[in-house]
Amino acid sequence: MSLIVALILGIGHEIEDEIAYQLGKKGICVAYYSKNKNNLDRITKILSDEDIQPNFILLDTADNVIQRLDEEFGKLDVLINVGILLDNGQFRINLLTSTKFEANDFFDTLHASEKFIPILQKSPSSSVINVYTQTKGASLSALVQNCTAKMAEHQFM
Repeated sequence: MSLIVALILGIGHEIEDEIAYQLGKKGICVAYYSKNKNNLDRITKILSDEDIQPNFILLDTADNVIQRLDEEFGKLDVLINVGILLDNGQFRINLLTSTKFEANDFFDTLHASEKFIPILQKSPSSSVINVYTQTKGASLSALVQNCTAKMAEHQFM
């Protein structure tokens, strides 16, 4: 069985925790990219209590995250963007880019996801999933069943 590697980019709310938990329960290697150490400590405890071992990457640039994923796994199978839906209909996520923008800067999903295309292309079957935080607190299965209009999956191959 090959290892599936998923990276969660998000803003540090419960939806990322639930996604990490559900994927980890299924044996998927979860890398969690966050700017908040307290969030990582909290989710580490939750997952450890369930014998799920996540990989965490704390407050780093997208380029360094990509390099670390490439060194450790050689690929990225699933990129999960957890963001906010603005009043004007734009979907934004929060991360640090290679130019080290402030952690408070939000980027459109396409801009952020483009950084990860080279490592996603190393997977035989990669995808990007965008999740709106308006669904915060829902389980992953409920999210998929009830919020399919708010979830977009794109193949890069």
